Amino acid sequence: MRSNIALRAYKQGRRSPTEETITLVVREHLAQTVPAVGSKLITCNRRYGPTYCGDGCLSQCDATAECGKFASESGKKCPLNVCCSQFGFCGTTEDFCDDKCQSNCEQHPTPPGGGFGKVFDKIIGYYESWSDRKSCHKVRPTDLPLDALTHVNYAFAYIDPDSYEVVTMETSTPGSLFDDTTILKQIKPDLEVWVSIGDWTFSDDNTATQPVFGEIAGSSIKRQQFANNLVHFMSQHGFDGVDLDWEYPGAPDRGGREQDTDNYVSLLKTLREVFDKSGGKYGITFTAPSSFWYLRWFNLPGMMKYADWMNFMTYDLHGTWDASNPIGSIVQGHTSLTEIKLATELLWRNHISRGKVVLGFGFYGRSFTLADASCSKPGCPFSGASNPGPCTATAGYLGFYEIQEVLKNGAKQIHDEDAAVNYLVFDSNQWISYDDKVTFKQKVDWANEVGLGGSLIWASDLDDDRYSAHSALLGEEVESTSSLQSVPELVRRSQVLSLTESVKGQTGEQCFKYKGKCKNLDDNEALADACGSGNTVVGWDDAGCGKKNHHYGKPICCPTDGAPTSCRWRGDHTGGLGGDCSGRCHEGEINVAGISSSWGGGFTNDGNTDKCRRGYKSFCCVAPDLKALTKDCSFTSCGGSCPSDKQAMFQYYDDCWFGRYKTYCCPDPAPISKCHWVGDGGDYENDSTSLSRRSVTESPEEALFKRGSAKSRPAGVGGPKGLVVTSMRYPGPTALYNNLALKAIPFAFRATKEYCIGPAIKAIKVPLANPERIGLNGLDTEHILDKQLIANSFVVSMFTGFLPTGKRAQLATIGQSFFDRWNTVNPLLKKLPRIGSNAGPKPDTINGRIMTCLGAYGFRQPFTLLEKGVNIAKGHLMLGHDPVDMEKIRQKATALVRKDRTNKFTSNAQTPGLLAVSLLLTLYH
Repeated sequence: MRSNIALRAYKQGRRSPTEETITLVVREHLAQTVPAVGSKLITCNRRYGPTYCGDGCLSQCDATAECGKFASESGKKCPLNVCCSQFGFCGTTEDFCDDKCQSNCEQHPTPPGGGFGKVFDKIIGYYESWSDRKSCHKVRPTDLPLDALTHVNYAFAYIDPDSYEVVTMETSTPGSLFDDTTILKQIKPDLEVWVSIGDWTFSDDNTATQPVFGEIAGSSIKRQQFANNLVHFMSQHGFDGVDLDWEYPGAPDRGGREQDTDNYVSLLKTLREVFDKSGGKYGITFTAPSSFWYLRWFNLPGMMKYADWMNFMTYDLHGTWDASNPIGSIVQGHTSLTEIKLATELLWRNHISRGKVVLGFGFYGRSFTLADASCSKPGCPFSGASNPGPCTATAGYLGFYEIQEVLKNGAKQIHDEDAAVNYLVFDSNQWISYDDKVTFKQKVDWANEVGLGGSLIWASDLDDDRYSAHSALLGEEVESTSSLQSVPELVRRSQVLSLTESVKGQTGEQCFKYKGKCKNLDDNEALADACGSGNTVVGWDDAGCGKKNHHYGKPICCPTDGAPTSCRWRGDHTGGLGGDCSGRCHEGEINVAGISSSWGGGFTNDGNTDKCRRGYKSFCCVAPDLKALTKDCSFTSCGGSCPSDKQAMFQYYDDCWFGRYKTYCCPDPAPISKCHWVGDGGDYENDSTSLSRRSVTESPEEALFKRGSAKSRPAGVGGPKGLVVTSMRYPGPTALYNNLALKAIPFAFRATKEYCIGPAIKAIKVPLANPERIGLNGLDTEHILDKQLIANSFVVSMFTGFLPTGKRAQLATIGQSFFDRWNTVNPLLKKLPRIGSNAGPKPDTINGRIMTCLGAYGFRQPFTLLEKGVNIAKGHLMLGHDPVDMEKIRQKATALVRKDRTNKFTSNAQTPGLLAVSLLLTLYH
């Protein structure tokens, strides 16, 4: 658990390794019948086997041992592979692991070989979501010390017990806080923001949420439903991964069931499968307790097959709950290096890679009221919890910032060197343990010596406003977040993106038309299978599926969460030349995923489903609330231009004369993109593919949900098997120069036509103080070295040894095993210099290292600006394709020739249409 101070529960059965040792010794030597709360141990005459449970046995004569030859299954092993004593009890001390031990008798196992990490390879700061609304020590996400962190984990989100949707922890927490947290990635581009789901109170008794994890994990249908919901949630809000905090599977005192152990593995497996198919690169972690009593229910080897790492909660080892355990009401540190070492041995017994273990650090202290003020050393009795802190307001608990105030008032600190923890007494009888730079360093040095792979902080918002705890942990000063970038502007941009993301599903960006064999449209199961898990059927297309009376077609599929509604085909026989179609969505509708067809189909048609003689129909669905989305957008007057704080989206000519137009302007980042006019006439001439005076434009940056996002491409033909190359996120034109320290190339390149020399490329100097002065409309952020080359030729040449020219490369080939690790996290890569500058990215995968060098948010040196049309042609060339599609030329040529036929020319004159056709074909060839 995460020491959720506002919701801390006083619970029995939560034991540290030291407590377990005492409990188990009590079992063995004092023969307690039920030695600990939650234990189901029953003995006959305080032992097991025929000697004690045979003749002369008075009660419980059918009792069986926990392990060993007298267990319910002879030879049964202990959970977590701990020692099975001669009398059939499980434990880890010499009383269990002596020469009479029955199995797993090594008392102090060592870490498995390989997988060596460093404790600062990952620095995960948990953020308590309730800190945003506190009346004192209020901490917003942008107040966190991002300079010190590689990851921020939002804590906590909950799961709705009915829908299994991811929701806020409490109704008083605004949903906008999710977006306010993920915006941090714009301040620090290489930061990852994850969502942590669950916590101690989520699984409390008598709550609607206690059975939720178990219900989901125990049903394949519910696992799939939750995984789909989670992908939708992370995609909507921009999270990079999920941290599951189930406290605790299997534990009877926490509502757990025995089958939870295997079901938890199945849940992680389903999440991994759904994440991998989603197109996003989402991570998975889980939190694990350091207590044997709770950790025993975790199938760690099974879970680690699907998790990126585990977050080990090596804090809260002691507290007032000790009063109900055999260890009793004595003061002890809430953290102890001695006990942490014993806890990690439970992991080594199960061959968990040390590099995948993240060590927990607490930025708080556990506090008690001493029973006798004259006895204040560890082991002295306490009478109860301490008085509540002035701001945390929870008995038995003080935040790091509150402890600093106690120290300022002259309290004497005592350092327990063996346990690597400090303690002090204040107000005569208030006792508290805590960490500082000395004890943090002791733990860090040990963790690095062992090779642990990261550190987690509960919680970053418990630090003081000088980031003293973070600086003490890292051993260096931490830079203020406010110095990294302007926060108010980022918040404004985040609000726009949040609104835009909320309608992402409804705009149909993730919809697609099934490309397989035609399906029986009356067979709902076949349609569902065609769309795949997580998608729903919103319509279909009859094209290529035989006669209408066969009722076969190809389904159109959209993600179930947020799928568009009221979809229909538009454009059937719209009144022009016989059988011509001009697909045009009505006002308030949107052409989903650009889907068009000469046939159309279901669910509903505008007319019938006859095939178009020429032109296409469009698949249209009701648009989302565009009024809300575009409330800050507006048209200019004729000939006007957008103000500096807005960007041009498209031009509107109809209300202006002499070739002038109005420009539609929206704030940056744009809430809409890829705007274009569709045909407004009835015949083919006015179809959106024809030459008309209406402009077809896009936003100055990439499509809203693709702009600067990571794009994945498989390796080219002959390349490594299964390799996927993913480009890095990068800024669009309006954001490219907003951080001068990142030094993008200050030039834009536009196509131009000059007398005598024909088409040419013109270089335009970008004024860094005001880049908008050159007019960013129609420009793309351009990678100097095209990112498509990596997947299409670079890795293929590395793998085959042949260059695209057919010549043999001079360097040796690189085998498949290297590319199998292409997207695998490698801590050694983190040790390489940052890319571009001391503040640049530090990718930890081969893919990340190579693709970041081509350009990324945090490394902009390779970027310049290039006119969109030229960029498109360049992209085609880099893929080995024609710069202009021949079919488009034929379409334009056909339209021009048809125009000529309506004009009257002399028999000796060559028509402008024929001249245009000749010119087009000449240019192509």
